[in-house]
Amino acid sequence: MRTVHLRFFSLNAMLRIADGTGGRMVPIRDFYLGPGKVDLHQGDVLTHIVIPGKDYQRYHGFYIKYSMRNAMDIATLSCSVVSRIDPLKKVLEDVRITFGVAAPVPYRCAKTEEALRGMEIGEELYQKVEELVREEINPRDSWRASKAFRLQIGGEIAKRALKESVRRGMVTGVVVPDVRTTSGENISANGKIYPSSDAENVTGGEQS
Repeated sequence: MRTVHLRFFSLNAMLRIADGTGGRMVPIRDFYLGPGKVDLHQGDVLTHIVIPGKDYQRYHGFYIKYSMRNAMDIATLSCSVVSRIDPLKKVLEDVRITFGVAAPVPYRCAKTEEALRGMEIGEELYQKVEELVREEINPRDSWRASKAFRLQIGGEIAKRALKESVRRGMVTGVVVPDVRTTSGENISANGKIYPSSDAENVTGGEQS
C-alpha cells in the first residue's frame, strides 16, 4: 500500500478518468476495489486528482507510519487524520481518519468520525478516538505483525495524529501543513504542494 494514497482519502479526493469520449469523475474511496484491483477499464487513463476547496480549506492534519525498523520501508500500519476545529469554542467540527494496512484497501473510519464530530477538544476526545478506532478497523495477522498488535498500534497512532492535527488548527495566523507524508510532500492550507522532510515516522514505537 503506497502511503501517499491515504492523504487523498482523508481529503475526499476525486479522480478524473479519461476514456477518449467524455470521461468520468470517481471518488477515490470507490476507485480501489480490492488488492491489486482498481476501477479502470480498457482504454481508461487516470489524468487528474482533484481536491475540492471545501474539503481542505480550514482543515489541518497529520500522517503517521509505524514500521518495525528504519531499514524496512513497508508500513506495519499507517494513519492519516485531517480535522477542522473551532478554535474559539474548542470543538472538533469535522474529522477524517484513514488507515493503510488495516483492510484490503485504504480504510476510512466512518463510524469513528461520526462519533467524534462535535466533541469538545480534550483528553476525553483523544481517549475516544483510540477506543473507537480499535473497534472499527479490522487488520489481519501476518508475519510482520499480529492483528492484536496492529489494533493496539492503530488506536495509539490515531490518537497521536488527531492530537497533532488539532494542535495545528489551534495555531492562528500561520499557514501550517495539512498532511505530512513520508513521500516528502505537504499540502498546505491553501492547497499548494511543497517539499518536506519532517513527516512523523514511528519505528518500534518511537519517533525517528
